[in-house]
Amino acid sequence: MSRSLDGSTQYGISTVDLFSDTADYSIVVWYKPDDATREQFIFGQDRSTSFPRCNGAGYRGDQAGDPSAYFAETGSSIRSDGDTPTLDDWNITVITKESGVAGNIYTNSVTPSVTSFAGAGINDVDSVVVGMFRTSGTTGALFSGLVAHAAIWDKILTAGEIANLITDLDVPNTVAVGNLTEYWAFDESGSTDTGDNATVITWTGSPSQVADDPLASGPTITDINTTNNVFPGQSAVITGTGFEAVQGTGTVVMGGVTQTVTSWADTSITITVVQGNMDYNNDHSLVVTNDSAEASAALTTTLSADSDHNEIDVSMPVSDNTSLFYLASPAVVTGDQLETPKLTDQGKTLTVAADGTFVITAASGLQTFSIRIWDASDETWSASTIATINGVVVSSDMVSPMVSNMVTGMVN
Repeated sequence: MSRSLDGSTQYGISTVDLFSDTADYSIVVWYKPDDATREQFIFGQDRSTSFPRCNGAGYRGDQAGDPSAYFAETGSSIRSDGDTPTLDDWNITVITKESGVAGNIYTNSVTPSVTSFAGAGINDVDSVVVGMFRTSGTTGALFSGLVAHAAIWDKILTAGEIANLITDLDVPNTVAVGNLTEYWAFDESGSTDTGDNATVITWTGSPSQVADDPLASGPTITDINTTNNVFPGQSAVITGTGFEAVQGTGTVVMGGVTQTVTSWADTSITITVVQGNMDYNNDHSLVVTNDSAEASAALTTTLSADSDHNEIDVSMPVSDNTSLFYLASPAVVTGDQLETPKLTDQGKTLTVAADGTFVITAASGLQTFSIRIWDASDETWSASTIATINGVVVSSDMVSPMVSNMVTGMVN
């Protein structure tokens, strides 16, 4: 996620002083500028005095043919010529600053575009700002575009740590963790964003939250209920990564059917399985889409009948009442499925032979029970209908054409 700033009325500020005036520090910010006509300040330390005075990252969109990131300090700016941040695309700028001595600027590259620039540290009352700096208490150089993933460390980041940020695209709060002063993901809605260490940035102008994130890798599903086999009505746990902490607009879809989410976390989602028009014992694609509108790769999942139902795959149907089992309407064809309440719970016996044929044993005379039919032609389940058993008792040595030509298949 990111925050969208309009360049005229929207910015963020925290009055907590997170920069030590006598120590080294490093900052990083991801930004996506959409205005190449002027100077803009993105993220850093600000002091509202008689002139702009800030330690942090800016974007010089007013440099003809050569937009630059820069370090602004004591009323002037140090341009990092040659790094050319890209308009309408994500850029990363890292600034490392040794207190009162020298600093480096890195933009989209592990090779600094400016090295050993001088500049005094800031003293007096400081604040952290996003999207602006101030002159005599008046905001200026407001940034237009998206901003994401801002962080401050109380040390000079090493070359390896800078590579972690720029090349490996690591999330800032996983780099030099012991020296991390603060990190904001800008993934909250509303008027504030709270950092890892509880520092609150308060937004002016109600900038919107946008599902655009340079570090989002998207969700990955590891499994559902470990075995990737579920049944209707089951409470099933999906494990993985990148689901994001809050569901928001996120969804879970299996076999084209939206599932009912009962809990949502970054690495675990719990759903109640909704069958919809999914059939049994075939592969169905499970996809998680997070609040950033990023979809996972599909996980192949199987839907089985629950313990209260029998499911039969139709392979050799007949539909006349001389059969042991028949349906008056609708007719079933090969490829359809039948779902019945558990026949043993109704005083009937279901026996499946090695060749896949089955026999239902019941008391003599016609008996009925409810059944649903999955129609392979349009992949939908019918409403419950009535099936009829021509009740006989069939022993293991009674293998007749009537039996072997019945509806046959797998039973769960």
